Amino acid sequence: MEDVEIIKGLASLFPKAMRGTEKAVDQFSTFDFSNDTYLIEIKSRRKKYDPWIIEKNKVDSNCEVADKSNRQVLYVSEHKGTAHVWNITKLLQDDYDFGWCKRNLPRTTEFSRREWVSKDVGYVYEKDAKSFELLL
Repeated sequence: MEDVEIIKGLASLFPKAMRGTEKAVDQFSTFDFSNDTYLIEIKSRRKKYDPWIIEKNKVDSNCEVADKSNRQVLYVSEHKGTAHVWNITKLLQDDYDFGWCKRNLPRTTEFSRREWVSKDVGYVYEKDAKSFELLL
């Protein structure tokens, strides 16, 4: 599912919370969408995971921008029409254990470019997410 479809699905479920959501203009932005309340990073996966991997550098960068603009960070992982949404800002406030560690992972998810790099990553569990069936 494309990120725009995921946002449309969330907007149909939560029109007030998603009001004014726009795609990030910078293709290298650490978040995919934003509005006056949230910075939103979206992942769509063909395979289901639990826990789901989250990159520390994106969490740190997004939280820095969110703090300066009085917004919250949402991390959304979609699989087969189900969106799992974590409010990263609230998890950090609650001292959530992301289990930060280094892992060798592909530099990008673009399969034609399989360059491996060490990344600082953590994990978020579905039991800690709000999960929604997207209505498309």
